[in-house]
Amino acid sequence: MRSVTFRKQRHDATARILLDAAEAVLAEKGVGSTTMRDIAAKAGCAAGTIYLYFKTKQEVIDAIATHHSGILLGELDGVLALAAAPLEKLHRITDALVDYFSQRRSVLRILSAGGLATLESLPPAPRKAWEEFLGKELELIRRAQAGGTVRNDCPAEMIQQFMYIVIIGLRENLTRGGGGKTPAADVDRKKIWEFLNGGIGGVAKGVVPQKGARGAKK
Repeated sequence: MRSVTFRKQRHDATARILLDAAEAVLAEKGVGSTTMRDIAAKAGCAAGTIYLYFKTKQEVIDAIATHHSGILLGELDGVLALAAAPLEKLHRITDALVDYFSQRRSVLRILSAGGLATLESLPPAPRKAWEEFLGKELELIRRAQAGGTVRNDCPAEMIQQFMYIVIIGLRENLTRGGGGKTPAADVDRKKIWEFLNGGIGGVAKGVVPQKGARGAKK
């Protein structure tokens, strides 16, 4: 049992080194110009070694998408588990998405160039995990509506759709943009908060502003 555990740990550690190397090379050279040999060289291993873990460059990119989906979904699931009001959780979800994308522009470019720009294009495991999270988030929006803290003049599905239209727009801006601070990230964050609280398209009846809540009406 110990030898099996050790082999798995060594396998996982090597795969992580290869993926870190792949992210660095793909960000520097671009998806189209990077070869498996380039990734192996960056990782400091023989060219044949990488094929023991990944058969193609697309498998590498899929693994990068799976890895980052796992990290981000871990953060989002942590927000769902908080003992906080639904509106506060929705604000924190927005923050987590905006911050994660803003801090990992090179990863966004890799995934976009690798054909993984939409939920439907993700590998099966992360796609299923995202679908499960979105279902939980939709229920969170409904609870916030029932409690009078989120606009109730449109369906919860429409609110969630608007949130992700803004997030996808931000992701595309970050993918095209260069380095440095992106004021648009804060603009998009505020846009979502205002929409949740009844702005952009009319003030929702029955919304009860939460004192001190981000984006709440003063």
